[in-house]
Amino acid sequence: MVQFELNVPAPQTKPLPGVATGNPPATLADVLARLAQDGDLSVRRRRDIASALNTILRAADRRPDAVPATAAALREIFAQTLPANAGVTLRRWANLRSLALAGLAETGVPGIRRQHAASLSAAWAGLRDALPDMAFKTGLSRFMRHCSVANIPPDQVSEAVFAEFGTTIRTGTLVKDPQKVLRTTARLWNRAAAEIDGWPRLVLPVELRPRQYAFEWSEFPLSFQADAAAFLAEKGNEDPFADDYAPAVKPSTTAMRRKEIAQMATALVLSGFDLGALTGLATLVEPVNAKQLLRHLYERHGGRSVYLQQQANLLRTIARHWVHAPPDTIDTLTDLVAKLVVKRTSMTEKNRARLRQFDNRANLLALVALPERVLAECRGKPADRPAALRMMCAVAVNLLTVAPMRINNLAGLEVDRHFVTTRRGKSTKTHLVIPPEETKTGVPFELELPVPTERLLARYRREFLPQLSDTPSPFLFPRESGERRQTGSFAVLLGRFIKRETG
Repeated sequence: MVQFELNVPAPQTKPLPGVATGNPPATLADVLARLAQDGDLSVRRRRDIASALNTILRAADRRPDAVPATAAALREIFAQTLPANAGVTLRRWANLRSLALAGLAETGVPGIRRQHAASLSAAWAGLRDALPDMAFKTGLSRFMRHCSVANIPPDQVSEAVFAEFGTTIRTGTLVKDPQKVLRTTARLWNRAAAEIDGWPRLVLPVELRPRQYAFEWSEFPLSFQADAAAFLAEKGNEDPFADDYAPAVKPSTTAMRRKEIAQMATALVLSGFDLGALTGLATLVEPVNAKQLLRHLYERHGGRSVYLQQQANLLRTIARHWVHAPPDTIDTLTDLVAKLVVKRTSMTEKNRARLRQFDNRANLLALVALPERVLAECRGKPADRPAALRMMCAVAVNLLTVAPMRINNLAGLEVDRHFVTTRRGKSTKTHLVIPPEETKTGVPFELELPVPTERLLARYRREFLPQLSDTPSPFLFPRESGERRQTGSFAVLLGRFIKRETG
């Protein structure tokens, strides 16, 4: 990557390139060039901004003349680049973000707003004091400061003002997820309008999340809600000799089916079906309706997908075991399932792309060495809760490295039940043992842990595990209440930990 050095000349009296004609800088290379000629900024300020931009570009392996001079382009870089890529601390990375945005503002990029330090007007400060907690105050602070800077009092807020705020967030800031900020702001505003005396009664529009395409359950007819609830509560006939044999499903499967039913019902309505006529699950499995909703989902998914195949299979299950549809309906749905099967002979491109990064030995070593590095950094420091959480993630990563298992099994590991230690004299061996009834395949999982993992576990259990929960807990990775960690949230926590620590 070509790095643009900042050679600061003497202050210039002539206009900066492009400024006289009102042309904003097109790329970050233009931003760096204008900084070098900006006599209104101190030499130190120009060097700090230029150094920040060059550090960010180097970490992202991008050329300054290939990056548009926009907040959106910088946001994309920050979404794909982490402090570990640049070899800096989180605090330094936050400072680089601030300096990069300042560089755009100082060189004439339109729409850049740095209002985080602006004080609230008296009217907005009064409303802020009426908010019940910090979640409200933090979630609405950007919008209140935006209005204060623009001299818009609370009683003049409109949908147009909120739309302008949205434009500012998207084009003038580096917030990670502008749409999430807007959704949160609108929801909190609407709650304040309904619950707080003196708050403007305007109701702001709330956009759905990009992947949220199911109506709320309360929007469906009551008869449909009741029928779906009864199906989901049905345990199935586990008699293997019964004509309607159906094995009981796990709670996680029930939760997934509830989500899929809502999505399929929504897809049917969005494809032109009358919502009021959606009286029960039998409506979904009628062949004409099943084809209609699956076509809608097919187009939304952009073709076949494992998830779409799973939804088609659920329709067949409902038709066969709940609705007891006629044979020709079952045959039609079976044919649809067959047509939507995803034939796969290898990993998906998404998984191949994720694994490709480990062809770089430095990335592989960063992951494998992560637990020992975290342990070394915790030596000599108090084992408080933040340190315990960090060590918990490090231990989980180590176990996944030496004993690959499903995240559900990892989250449910119990100290005295899943870890078996055998002794002979001073020699000990620890085995990780998961019984067959707790694995998805029904096959027992057993592995002798290597000595470094044994030592890591021993220190974690002795020094850090007691800091994680307020009450004694059997779990290796307990919540603060001592309860088992939820599988999904634990997976997200570990993913973020690895990404933050290794890049």
